Amino acid sequence: LRQVLAPKVDNIDGQLTDTNQKKREDFYSALTAFSNCLKVALQSATYFEDKSFDDKRELYKKALKSMSELRKQVREDAEETVNYDAYAESIRTMLDKHIGGVEIQESEGVYLVGNMGKDAKPKDMSDDEARNKKDAITGRVTKMIEQDLADDPYAQEYFSNLLKKAIEQAKEMFDAPAKQYLLFADFEEQVKERKVEGMPSERFDDLNPKVKRHVQAYYGLFLKHLDDVSNLSEDERFDFSMAIDEVVTSAVAEFSINPQEIEKQINRQLLPMMFKAIGMNAAKTIINDVIQITRLGVAGYHS
Repeated sequence: LRQVLAPKVDNIDGQLTDTNQKKREDFYSALTAFSNCLKVALQSATYFEDKSFDDKRELYKKALKSMSELRKQVREDAEETVNYDAYAESIRTMLDKHIGGVEIQESEGVYLVGNMGKDAKPKDMSDDEARNKKDAITGRVTKMIEQDLADDPYAQEYFSNLLKKAIEQAKEMFDAPAKQYLLFADFEEQVKERKVEGMPSERFDDLNPKVKRHVQAYYGLFLKHLDDVSNLSEDERFDFSMAIDEVVTSAVAEFSINPQEIEKQINRQLLPMMFKAIGMNAAKTIINDVIQITRLGVAGYHS
């Protein structure tokens, strides 16, 4: 069941789509309805007096407990941030009072709750475990690209394209779940470290981590928007990126309570600096992205 509900990201018409999202939503709704129904029944004397339910009461309670655990596990796999409290509060008392002592016999290799957070060697994994971990990684990476890399347009586009290729490559490994897991585990590390091909990483190594993150993003804008990057040398692109960071940092520090003024200052200072080197249109395009990065990152949204 966990595998059926886990994130399954596929490339549909060029868009990365979790094809299991609807299944999870239907499962959550059905489980909530079931828990509410059982809650009412457990408060009714008739439910306990009716002999026809004698062999079903324990089954219902076990089902609710195991499905609630599955719900929690699936939400962790999908890294869903929807508030869980409403559902949890509605059944917590019932679970504690009526179901707390129920022992659940789980099928081996189904839920894998005990393995969460532990490093598992691919050779020691069952096929189901490898698939579950691969699906969880795919869901995590998709969100990382959409959310964590929103302040780095070039890296976001780069890894989005790589993810689509990885998904297609994984389809060719359908009979080798451990290899699929390794493929996505390696890819996840690349995304976490923002290892982008063509980025001179060694130039950024000595920078403060927060500065490094933004300078890399600014550098990526030159790779993204200039068709012929030879117009600027690597040194010039790096120097421009450092200069952009200084302008942005100064504007944010001086006008921290006035976002509009921050953006006005960035535009006012960067346009004269850049248009002679790369042209007015390219300069405006890059500055617009710098302002977007500032909104998402430096100005405090994701910093």
